[in-house]
Amino acid sequence: MDTISIPSRFQEVQPGGGDREFISGLRPSTLAQRLRADITITLTFLKTMDYEIPVVASNLTSSTRNEDTPARKRVINTQTPLVLRSGSSGDGCSLVLDLLVVHLIRNVEGNTLISYHSQSVYWQNIFQRSPDPTFVLLIFIWVAICAWDEALEALYARICWLETHALDTSDIFITHELHIIRVHCFQFPSLLEDVRKAVVFILDTPNPARDSLPQEEKQFSRTLLEKECRNLLSEIHRLEMSRRMQDQRLKNALNLVFSTTI
Repeated sequence: MDTISIPSRFQEVQPGGGDREFISGLRPSTLAQRLRADITITLTFLKTMDYEIPVVASNLTSSTRNEDTPARKRVINTQTPLVLRSGSSGDGCSLVLDLLVVHLIRNVEGNTLISYHSQSVYWQNIFQRSPDPTFVLLIFIWVAICAWDEALEALYARICWLETHALDTSDIFITHELHIIRVHCFQFPSLLEDVRKAVVFILDTPNPARDSLPQEEKQFSRTLLEKECRNLLSEIHRLEMSRRMQDQRLKNALNLVFSTTI
């Protein structure tokens, strides 16, 4: 099956008019000249979903608890949903990876937005303060940030429960679940770093379609963009601090389990 590689962050400037996309493998032509692109943002982020108990038994690659499978034979697959149960019951939620892709075409003749994203879209009054279409990208970044926040909150609740039961070494599933969560968490730092880089990229990528505007209007939009990007970067830093704290608690819980089995 053929695959298409979408760059995480990309821009090519068309001076005075907007931005133009270079289509890989094509020489500049009439077709290529018409295909314009400004900024491409691709992010993988974490979100929560309601957990539904499978009707049939999961295969051995899923990161769920299968009571009939010996712990040593279970395989941890970080691409599958991470199931977080509520207490010792079967209820709870799943943490899954989702994809956010946004293509923003900025041009003096009009702006176009092409997006692939989750259904949660909000934050509508920013455009009343500035007509710069760059702000629309921040809306989608906020979608990813809010999803991360909710997912880490659910993860924290589950880690706290596992901590309180870590001394119960008779339940091997608790130890195994701690390992599963820890392995899934290994990829979180790089994913959050991608979000941070996306915000910095938006901040450092000016809109050439606004070059002809009065300096006062450009400065107002720039100041507002810097403020909103700082808010996003602050939230990303908070999420990273929360992730580090949870990772440390996972380490402590695992060390506690190992110390009681020696």
